[in-house]
Amino acid sequence: MRNRLVPFSYPLRSLVVRWQASLLSALGIAMSIAVLCGVFALRNGFEALHAETGEDDVIVYLRKGATSEGESGITLDRVNRYKAMPEVAQDENGQPLAAGETYLALFLAKSDDLGLVNVPIRGVEAASLKIHGDAFRIVEGRELNFGSDEIIVGRPISQRIHNCKLGDTLMINVTPFKVVGIFDQDGAYKSEIWGDIDRIAAALDRPMRQRVVAKLRPGVDVQEHIEAMESDTRLPSTVMTERDYFVAQTGFLGNVLVILGNLLGGILGI
Repeated sequence: MRNRLVPFSYPLRSLVVRWQASLLSALGIAMSIAVLCGVFALRNGFEALHAETGEDDVIVYLRKGATSEGESGITLDRVNRYKAMPEVAQDENGQPLAAGETYLALFLAKSDDLGLVNVPIRGVEAASLKIHGDAFRIVEGRELNFGSDEIIVGRPISQRIHNCKLGDTLMINVTPFKVVGIFDQDGAYKSEIWGDIDRIAAALDRPMRQRVVAKLRPGVDVQEHIEAMESDTRLPSTVMTERDYFVAQTGFLGNVLVILGNLLGGILGI
């Protein structure tokens, strides 16, 4: 008995008769693809923003064992010990180009009133601005006066978040901070809000610093310095270049997004 192919009209007629099930199947496939594309697009955008950010002669010091500044904590005494290291460069006034910084992401209202979004708040020192050099620039207003309740806001944030335009007042917990400047930066910092380290730490109730960032003297072997610091029992630290730090953060979040995308896509596919 010769096998015969099913006429093409059969599946077409089935699509018409069972149009609800067919539509549901098509929507399921479309949603699975949309979720995967959206998550991977987010991952690629994040990598493009951070992968080439940072300098090789700028060093980030974290608490030993910490993988990011969000989970790090450094006492003020240790901050001063980092600043006093002979490998750290100095400015024209002989002050170390090293700064302790605090960091916390807060939920702030979007300017289009469509919900809240995580915005990084960073407490910085005057040396923080000098370390970044020409990569950091004020595009509106002026630099903040250290020691006062003033903030400067990254240009993308000023366009997306309530009370972040020049002249606005932003409440951080219960402390009002005046926006005195809008800044741009060749990297990820342009999506942050910066203020004086002591005033931001007080407003966030975070007396410790989350990291120390420092520029090394010309001629210092970066890799040797990193290896020496990581084996130093008096000042144990997680140490990496600023560029490597951002690459590490990108890789971690990228892996999380890949896992999330595959999980959601699998559930929707099933």
